[in-house]
Amino acid sequence: YITATTEKYIFPTDELRETLVDFGIHCYNTQKCVTYVGCGFVAVHSVTDGEVTIKLPEKFTVRPLFCKGFTEYETDTITLTMPKHHTYIFELT
Repeated sequence: YITATTEKYIFPTDELRETLVDFGIHCYNTQKCVTYVGCGFVAVHSVTDGEVTIKLPEKFTVRPLFCKGFTEYETDTITLTMPKHHTYIFELT
């Protein structure tokens, strides 16, 4: 286990991402978005306006939830144009 006390050291986002990848952890996006993946769902929350790309570890059937204008599709990459502070949720099967 690696223990880090944030009071003593603040990880810059890029450094933390690089460390996670070095340990073989799949990082779902390279933007500074909040991303939850688990139990067959992906949720992404944007911190800025712009394009967000979520790279899945394999192909899934992706079904957008609570989103008008999106249809179900099979892919290993989800690309969205998101307004700041907006959240999208997808079901993966």
